[in-house]
Amino acid sequence: MAKSMNIHLLTEASNVIGLTELRLILGFTPSVPWNHRQRQSKEELVSSTSIKDYYELKEPILVLHGPEYEFLLEKHLKPAIAFIDKRFPSIRVIYREFLGESIRTCKGEIDRNAVDLMIEEYYYIYQRVRKAVDEVRFDNNCPSSFIKE
Repeated sequence: MAKSMNIHLLTEASNVIGLTELRLILGFTPSVPWNHRQRQSKEELVSSTSIKDYYELKEPILVLHGPEYEFLLEKHLKPAIAFIDKRFPSIRVIYREFLGESIRTCKGEIDRNAVDLMIEEYYYIYQRVRKAVDEVRFDNNCPSSFIKE
């Protein structure tokens, strides 16, 4: 069970690192309590009154932890994130640098379009990081996704 949990922790912790960096780039607090959330409706998005509310409705949902998911609790993520930051600091650096480059295209204006763009950028980076993390999980060689193209 511990091996299975650690495999999922590595993936989920790297996702949390990405969302934390996304929130910081957008100027929001880096951590929020995980809530049970459903996909947003168009009405909810239209009626959101602030950019932060809009972002929180659109923020990518992490599947493997939260109040309703008993396998990975938030208390397990903190040490996993610390481990990743120490052992694989490039994960946080990759998110920070790519998201930092993307936010510059918004020229300092954080509106709904900027939030949508940054979430798209998060998903692009997430796919590459996820591939690299999967390579680490299943192989001890250097992940090819971390090598610049």
